[in-house]
Amino acid sequence: MHITQKRCHLHSANPDPSTLTNYSCLSSKRVLRAITIFIICMFALTLHVHGRSTKEKRHQLVLDGLAWADITPSQRCLSFGIREYSAQLMGVRKGEDGLRWCKEKSIIIHGFNIEKPGYCIINVDNSVPTNLQILGNWMVDFNKLRCKTLSENFQDKGCVVIVVGTEAHMGLNHELP
Repeated sequence: MHITQKRCHLHSANPDPSTLTNYSCLSSKRVLRAITIFIICMFALTLHVHGRSTKEKRHQLVLDGLAWADITPSQRCLSFGIREYSAQLMGVRKGEDGLRWCKEKSIIIHGFNIEKPGYCIINVDNSVPTNLQILGNWMVDFNKLRCKTLSENFQDKGCVVIVVGTEAHMGLNHELP
């Protein structure tokens, strides 16, 4: 019976190739296989990271190209110290999801940066078939000194036993900023 031994064709740093054994040949092949797998994994990871950073860059470019216009306070206060503001999102390109961009675009109101609107709505202008208005809405609870309670419509009810009889209605001051 004749046993043929596979020869390892890897070049070793060992100057005496006769000392290469089958074990060292298998060991070298395992190392090469591990290095190859490592390189493939690193290449895949690089592609993934590059793809994600490209998406993030595009995302930021779109956001940077958008702007809020016609920032308008509501005519009435919602409650003590709170007024609603709305603004139209401008610069949304055709084919883009304007509602998505609305929910991600920050705004500055009274010097404060507000990360996201409370809610977004789409108004359709029927006079122009392709004109959609995307509106963001914020509940602003700072710098709203004009949204305060007040007493109004005082009525003298005359003198009542021990106290003076005065009646007034409580309301909100809806004065515009």
